[in-house]
Amino acid sequence: LIMVLGSIAQVYSGLVHSRLLWSVAFLILFCNYTTSRPSSDLFWYIQLSRDSPQYVLRRDRYSEGSNSDEFKKRFDSRLNFTSSSVPLTIQRLQLSDSAVYYCALRPTVTTGYSVTVQ
Repeated sequence: LIMVLGSIAQVYSGLVHSRLLWSVAFLILFCNYTTSRPSSDLFWYIQLSRDSPQYVLRRDRYSEGSNSDEFKKRFDSRLNFTSSSVPLTIQRLQLSDSAVYYCALRPTVTTGYSVTVQ
């Protein structure tokens, strides 16, 4: 079963808000992007209630990318150049997955000190 919460048209300001059905085995969030750069890094972030956004993963054209240790087991993404999309798949959904998800064409969250995310 695939549950699509929505398409994100604006990569930098795209948000996905929804309630999840907890009987679903996995979830796919779609993010479409537009860029003039031939090779881009695509990033996913999660923002839990009352927290700052956290880095989830990065994907690029030339490597497998990387996942934050916290999200390695259940979060995955494949960069699709044909459709200019980077869908995020979350396996074995948990109540704690209820959050705001962001995708971005560049790193937008810096760790180690407080920064305003726009």
